[in-house]
Amino acid sequence: MSTTTELFGITPQEHAAAVFTALGEAGPGKDLYGPYSTLLNRKLSGGYGKDIVRMAVAPQQFVANAGRSSTQISDPEFGKKIYGSRYTQAYNDLNNPNKLAPVFEQLKGATSFRGQSLLGNKQKGDVMLDPKGNFYFDYKPAVQQKGSKILSSTGLASAPTTSAPPSQQGSPASTYNIYLNGTQEEGLDFLSSYLPKLTGQQDKPKSMFDPLAMLSSAFNTDYSK
Repeated sequence: MSTTTELFGITPQEHAAAVFTALGEAGPGKDLYGPYSTLLNRKLSGGYGKDIVRMAVAPQQFVANAGRSSTQISDPEFGKKIYGSRYTQAYNDLNNPNKLAPVFEQLKGATSFRGQSLLGNKQKGDVMLDPKGNFYFDYKPAVQQKGSKILSSTGLASAPTTSAPPSQQGSPASTYNIYLNGTQEEGLDFLSSYLPKLTGQQDKPKSMFDPLAMLSSAFNTDYSK
């Protein structure tokens, strides 16, 4: 599965800066995806410049980044220093299109947001991802459509999970089981059907030296006596 950075064609530095911004500006829960999405929307709109790092440190834009340099916020090591393990978790979550896509749709191409201190200015229709988070506005449907198309351009479904082979789920110790290409065969059935192919005996009459018979006999011999 492609990552968010790959799908949107943003650099690791841009992703790191967007993650740093999101952690500093977001409220709880899904609100983490809000500030990150607005930065993607600004880039897609073309009206805020092309570099997310510069957007993130632009004057009077993001309070959480005030006093930070572009070098600092685009450095994952600095992010870890400030936010600890939360940074690593957010870095991975926001780079996962499966997790980003539903929130991206909900934001309707929003390019702006305000925090709880300005909640009194919230207008009808402004989106909130969490009651204790930001409210989002300045919707750009064309941007949402463009971003949604990008997110749906590759398969977003998680890789299929594979169940453990029966032997890993516990099988009787007395049973001789052989796994060939993921298929369980009982020992003697396997020998009788597969070993002749290896020895070239399937189309030949048995000789006095019969490896199949010898191995079958070995399986049936009681060595405890």
